[in-house]
Amino acid sequence: MWLAGEVKSPPFSGDARLEAGFLLRRLQRGENLSMPHSRPMPPIGRGCHELRIVDQGAAWRIMYFVDRDAVVWKTGDARDFLGLSDAEAEFIEMKLALAADLRARRVAQHLNQTQVARMIGSSQSRVAKMEAADASVSLDLLIKALLKLGAERRDVAKAVLRRIAVGAS
Repeated sequence: MWLAGEVKSPPFSGDARLEAGFLLRRLQRGENLSMPHSRPMPPIGRGCHELRIVDQGAAWRIMYFVDRDAVVWKTGDARDFLGLSDAEAEFIEMKLALAADLRARRVAQHLNQTQVARMIGSSQSRVAKMEAADASVSLDLLIKALLKLGAERRDVAKAVLRRIAVGAS
């Protein structure tokens, strides 16, 4: 629930709306975000934070409050707040699913991010961004990394379908 007042989504570009969508969905799934995406705002109140969205020369701030059991909104979810289309919402869910599966496969194989980076010809920081479904990471890169870690097409499909089913509830 939103704490008070009518809140409307800022006039984001398409890319910034997707970035906000990824970050808000991660919050709704219980992740703790940190800089550069989010920071606590103790002067406003305990549990208050701001999301930072950089968009074509503008820096947007979305204030939110985290309780032990919930992120506080007015109604609905990130999709409602941002006015995401069905396609945009599905894209976000798919990307989050692939990022989660990449991390799960890395952990199951007892690999650290540096080892995975070597396997895919990238850097540790890039693998961290992949696992966080960062806006700079493409679905193509996530799928290629999953395949390098031994996933097959059906594994990728199962990961996406399983996560969408979980995310829909």
